[in-house]
This record gives sequence, C-alpha cells and structure tokens, in this order.
Amino acid sequence: KSKPPLEYYLMVEWLDTGEAAVWIGDQEIARFPVHDFAHRVVFWGHLEAGDEMSGYLDEVRLTFADPNETFVAAPAPPAAAEKQPTPAPSNGPPGKFVFDCSDTQPPQLCILDTATDQITPLTHDLEFESIFSVAWSPDGRQLVLDGGSLPETERNDHRLYLLNAECATLPQGCRAGLKQITNDPDSNDVWADWSPDGEWIAFHRSCSLWVVRPDGSDAKMLLDQAENLCVGWPAWSPDNQRIAFFNVSDGVVRNELWLINRDGGDAHIAHALDRQADYPWAVGWSPDGGQISLWYSPGSTDENHVLLNTDGSGEPEIVRQPVIDKHHLWTWFSRFWPHWAK
Repeated sequence: KSKPPLEYYLMVEWLDTGEAAVWIGDQEIARFPVHDFAHRVVFWGHLEAGDEMSGYLDEVRLTFADPNETFVAAPAPPAAAEKQPTPAPSNGPPGKFVFDCSDTQPPQLCILDTATDQITPLTHDLEFESIFSVAWSPDGRQLVLDGGSLPETERNDHRLYLLNAECATLPQGCRAGLKQITNDPDSNDVWADWSPDGEWIAFHRSCSLWVVRPDGSDAKMLLDQAENLCVGWPAWSPDNQRIAFFNVSDGVVRNELWLINRDGGDAHIAHALDRQADYPWAVGWSPDGGQISLWYSPGSTDENHVLLNTDGSGEPEIVRQPVIDKHHLWTWFSRFWPHWAK
C-alpha cells in the first residue's frame, strides 16, 4: 500500500468531554467525538481506536490521506537518542560511514562505501532492541556500539560492546563475536566515542561522563551528573586531550556545549546556543581542534550543522548543503572512518 504524500507532526489530545482534539503546533485543526474518531482513524501501536482516555495526552504521527477525509495514525517518533543520521554523500574523501540499516528489526548496521556509493549490510544477527550509537576504532578494525532495550521499556540496560568490522565475513557471524566491555547492572551506558589514540572510549553512564579502556578495564568517571546537567554525545578532540559533549538534562537539549579535559579538569560551558537544537545526532571536532560541529535536525527532515569555535569566541554558524559537502563535515564524526579524512 503506497504511503500518502503529505505528512504533518500532530498531537492528539483526549478531552474530558469524550472528544479527541487534533493539533498542529498550537493550532487545533479538528475535533471529533470519540466514537466518530474511532471510525475516522486507524491506529497502529500502543493506542487502540475508541479508547476513552479522559485527560490523557499522547503524541502520534498522523498522515493525511486526504485532508478532508481520512487520517491514519502511526506511533510517536522515536526518542532523540534513537534518531539516526543519514549516510554521508559520496562526493568526498573515500571511506566508510556506518549507520542503522533501514527497516530492520531488530536493528542492524550497514556500511556506506563513500568511494563507490555502495551500501553493504555489516550485521544481520544482532538481537538488541535498540542501538543508540556506533563509532569506529581509529584503525578501522573494530566498532563500539551500545545495545539494549527500547527506551519506552525504561529498563535502562544499554551496555557497550566491541564488534569486529569484518564480522560479516566470519562463519560465526557478528553476534557471536561481540565483546561486552561494560557491565554495571545499575547503569545505562550509551553514546560511546573512541579516542584518536585508541586508548580510551568515552561514554554517557546514567548522565555522568565515563571513560573505559577498549578491553573493559580501568573504567572511571570524569564528571558526575548534577542538577540540570546530563552528558550527551561525548566526542574526543583530535589531540586526545579534551572531550566535548552536549547537555541533555532531563531528556531536554539545554543548548549547552561543554568541554572537559581528559583528566576530568576544567569542565565548562563553551557555548550556550540561543536556539533549540532539536534531535541532535552527534558532536564532532574539526581536524585542527578549532571548531566543533553539532549535527542535528531542526524538528524536520532537514539536516543541519552548527559550527562552534572551541575557544568560545564568535557566534554559532548554521551551515547546510552545499557547505557541508564542500568541507566534508561528516568526516568529523566517529561514524566515518578514517576520521578526519581529507
């Protein structure tokens, strides 16, 4: 069945009056009695048609098959942590870009060869319900990923695993060769990034910033969580001396880019953006360490980068295509190997 062409991100509010109100942003566009709404809408997922949910507010994606007739509702968009960047263009340095394969459950990983524009499945047998992040090792021989349950289960059981980058060619497959490197039963470990020297992996652990050796040893906390502070998308500087991260306290992007030394010292806000950076996907350093790019989606299907000077000077610069292609900004991120290729 073909997908209707027009999509709008809407909100459905179940009213105490027994009606359902449909909103686009702050504008109410329709209201139906629950019994009529049940006939006009087909629900997939956790809501069922005709549910009487007085006072309950839920978000769904509704597609207009015909603005004057039928609505079709799908589950809410995934949490920001699950949203994945699209593959890098092929008109830049040759390399490999790793991303979530489309339409695979449970999620699997694919590789885009930027020299040939060919996409090849890397895995087919992973059994994680969700994977938030994946990053290359500096030598391109391994990947670090976080795997665990879906966010809505609230199990918070993601752990870090190493994956052989050539596992697709191995007889035993990829899952058999996974090596778990974090195992704290009371933590949620996500958003891992490998240091350029290969010595450490930085990651978010239950809102704190941690590092661990690739063999799972010497795990230590660099920055503890605090009120209104939660580490998101940590990224190593090219000289291995600093880590940048975005503040995602309470699941809200607070528009603060932080820097911290590799020993945990001098943690500070480098930039506080004056606009909402919806759906951040990654933080990446420029090859010379002078700038940081925040890769994000501004609440739509468009992808943008915000360039920030690491010394705190100047104003944030929003860049889009073709500037992204011209400067090969995707090579700044750990999903691309070799990192910072020219």
